[in-house]
Amino acid sequence: MKELLSPAGNIECLKAAINNGADACYLGGKSFGARAFAGNFTNEELKEATQYAHLYGVKIYITVNTIIYNNEVVMSYIMGKAFFGKGKYEWEVIRGATKLGYNVVGGASKIWNYFLAEYNPTNCVYYIDYNYFNGNSLPYLGLTYIKSQAGFKNWWVKTNEVKNREPLRHKEIMRLQALGEVIPIYNAGTKVYVWENNNIKSGNKKNEG
Repeated sequence: MKELLSPAGNIECLKAAINNGADACYLGGKSFGARAFAGNFTNEELKEATQYAHLYGVKIYITVNTIIYNNEVVMSYIMGKAFFGKGKYEWEVIRGATKLGYNVVGGASKIWNYFLAEYNPTNCVYYIDYNYFNGNSLPYLGLTYIKSQAGFKNWWVKTNEVKNREPLRHKEIMRLQALGEVIPIYNAGTKVYVWENNNIKSGNKKNEG
């Protein structure tokens, strides 16, 4: 169903929009708004606006718009559909990082719990680069250690370059390794952790029974 959505910079604009047939209005508070030159609403005015709109069956959307600069990000996790574990796992942690010199207390658990609540994954695999992170904190997030495996980068002899593994070029690299043109350089390797949704697993067992 289509919805007629109108901006409202103050309470007068809100009432005018409702009186002219708006199905919903979006408005912002005094902070975190892109429309900085609009009057905007105090916390008390937001309550008043919401109550007024609901009397007429009109929805209210509160906007939060702000820019996070790179130097303000202290911790991030990037999740995606499984690549290395495709077919075995649903999700994969692509990258987890904390800004150098920072220790974010409880940051990982907040991000992780948001991911679980928002996407309700069946399972998720996390390949830890043991050269940079030992993974010892992951069991506190509910992940289980599975195994360790050798890791390496590749030395391209002709160009004298050291590159990360390139799975999409696996066949080509294996051929060049046989010719001595690419040489693997082994390092600390990878640790594998997995999170399983026990609620889904137990549900499946009940269905099987």
